[in-house]
Amino acid sequence: MKAKQLIGRSDAMYCGIAMVVTILELALIATNPQLGAYALEIALLLQLIISASLEFYAGATLSFYIGIGNTMLTGFALKLASAVSFLIGFYLSYQGLIIITWCFLVTAFALDSIGTGCLKSTFRPTYNRIHYTLTGKNADFAIIAFSFLTLRLLLPLALLLLASYVLSSWQPSYSAAATFSTIIICRLVQFFYAHQDLKLTRVTFKPKQHIRILSLSRLRNAYQRNPS
Repeated sequence: MKAKQLIGRSDAMYCGIAMVVTILELALIATNPQLGAYALEIALLLQLIISASLEFYAGATLSFYIGIGNTMLTGFALKLASAVSFLIGFYLSYQGLIIITWCFLVTAFALDSIGTGCLKSTFRPTYNRIHYTLTGKNADFAIIAFSFLTLRLLLPLALLLLASYVLSSWQPSYSAAATFSTIIICRLVQFFYAHQDLKLTRVTFKPKQHIRILSLSRLRNAYQRNPS
């Protein structure tokens, strides 16, 4: 597969699945009668707080310590773990275990926020590095954004139509299980392709860089020895 096609496929899946999953998760929370009348408002507030606390810092920190390639894979793995946590939480909600349910939902929000931070900070830099490794040139994501339009448009539409049918025709517990199972499959496909792309190009990214941090006393001593 050519470099442009490889990156276009992964970018299309990344954008399409991200948009659909957010809509489906909020829709399932809003339509779950076990979570209460204000479940959607509570979920949105929790997501905002957790996102503001974790999203940016997690991605930057992990990319510094384990490199951008491994951080991207970690991001997809955390997204997968978030979907599994959502599935467990919804199962427990239909068993009447509301407190434990919200614990799993908060865990899912945290995993999702960290995963989002990892992917926002490393997805395109990683694939730009892959493109450079294959072609010797940087990737033009302005052009890539218009590639694989069928996948970009039809994948979200197909997933939304499928979820709409399931939510309207099946029992709430079965529809939630089917929807989250679909999300888990999408996340598995994303992780598989990302892993194969990195493996295919044999890209090894920078490990942790060791930086010596001078203490204030050492800085003061250096200044005294070399006054301006």
